[in-house]
Amino acid sequence: MPLDLYEHDIATWSEQQSALIRRLASGERVNGIDWENVAEEIESVGRSEVRAVASLLEQSILHAIKLLRWPEHPAAAGWHNEISNFLIQASAHFEPAMARRIEVEKLLARAIRHAESLRMGSHPALDIPPLTAFDPQVFLDGPLSPESLIEALTSG
Repeated sequence: MPLDLYEHDIATWSEQQSALIRRLASGERVNGIDWENVAEEIESVGRSEVRAVASLLEQSILHAIKLLRWPEHPAAAGWHNEISNFLIQASAHFEPAMARRIEVEKLLARAIRHAESLRMGSHPALDIPPLTAFDPQVFLDGPLSPESLIEALTSG
């Protein structure tokens, strides 16, 4: 399988590779499987799923920090709704094995840095207690709520 197909038309490459692998799985002898790139793509799928859930968690945390710092802001209700949405999506895609791959401490640090750079017009930021990371395993009990996320972040 030409390497340039992988580099320039990954959709066609993936269709061809999956067809070859299915033929191999059915017992047919086939040539042309790009094993190195197939392995890389399989690994990439897993990393992508973890990144997607981590991104949703980071957005949830950022919006929770906004609620803590600017509870009276006109956008506060929207932030609350966004947290609910992000957490529902994260919970729907969360798999137990992801817990050890999601570094909530790093997500929290990035969200704090982002929140510290925000200015909300004439709304001064409130001081908030130190925030702590939480264990992503909490998703195994079902989706978090905005209130339970804020409690998890502030209970440490």
